[in-house]
Amino acid sequence: MGTPSGKSSRRDGWAWLAVSVCIACLGCSVIKATQQPDKRDLNVLGRGIPRTQVIAELGRPLWSEERGPAVTDVFVFKQGYSKPAKATRALVHGAADVATWGLWEVLGVPLETMADGTEVQAEVRYDENRLVESVRIFRGKEVVFQRHLFTGKPVYPGVVCSQPVPACSPATCSPVASPTCSPAVAGPPVTAGPLQR
Repeated sequence: MGTPSGKSSRRDGWAWLAVSVCIACLGCSVIKATQQPDKRDLNVLGRGIPRTQVIAELGRPLWSEERGPAVTDVFVFKQGYSKPAKATRALVHGAADVATWGLWEVLGVPLETMADGTEVQAEVRYDENRLVESVRIFRGKEVVFQRHLFTGKPVYPGVVCSQPVPACSPATCSPVASPTCSPAVAGPPVTAGPLQR
């Protein structure tokens, strides 16, 4: 019974390293779930909402332009999750960590990294009174025009469609493919690709 062989001590070293990494990562997905971006109230994109209220909810615009009395802002932001949704995700990750002795982190951390909200790019035009007149969504239409799972009603019913036409209403928007105002109501739909930075 002599000294342990080099293979045995090396194997013990790797085992301790693996245990240390698991302990260090324990709870990482829980923390990531609580630090996801917040859900913003996109009803501020409704016709007649003051510019100050839009900026207070969506943050500073990436770009602004003033032409005469009218103003145009371009916003880029992440639409995240409500506080109850983030808390529920954190609880699920915590329970999975306990149930799997921390092995859940191998899946939990990448899942939380990928599910970090949806980027929304929007152009908002205001009238001479600095009230929302029209909105064009370049990216993130699926978030802006989403519908309630059970009722089928729009989550954000006040969002103005793509063109500044008084007859255009959220009821004429198509939430499926490319939400724009109905051509019969508002003329040709606006087509726009992702915002170039």
